[in-house]
Amino acid sequence: MQEHQCLECAASLTETTSWPIILSAIAALTALVSTIVGPLAAYKIAKKQLSIGTTLTERKEWIQSLSKNLAAFSAKALAMSYGMLIPETLVPANKLKMLEDEYAIYHKIVLRLDPADVDHGALQDSLKAVIAMIGGTKKEHLENDLLDLRALLAKVTAQGRKVINNEVKIIRTG
Repeated sequence: MQEHQCLECAASLTETTSWPIILSAIAALTALVSTIVGPLAAYKIAKKQLSIGTTLTERKEWIQSLSKNLAAFSAKALAMSYGMLIPETLVPANKLKMLEDEYAIYHKIVLRLDPADVDHGALQDSLKAVIAMIGGTKKEHLENDLLDLRALLAKVTAQGRKVINNEVKIIRTG
């Protein structure tokens, strides 16, 4: 008998509880969650997009700087090697100044490279070889060294182009 009364009590409770109240409570809870979750999600998405945009801009600037420095490095290396053919430029003070300029550009490039990247490492090795060749060129070896230097600078250009193309691919893929 008590069991029967409990069932009747439960039945009367469901009859008195109206579905509109339950639905209103669910709607209110959904609205509360959406007012909290929606802005948080929008904030995270906007923050990520801003970060990506900043990174892409920085990477483009990095590529432009690397390209300019590689061109300046190669031009100065050739100018310095050809300048050694002219007796006035063989004055030790002039050669020292030219080497200092070349080292400055070399270090600007190397500081932009990632030593863990194979292509960056190969480019750095070729740049070191150019510096060693320019610094160690003797007058009696000059013509052969100039041919070797041209070949080495062509290698630097090819490796630099490869590094830059890889970075451009990264930008394009986002």
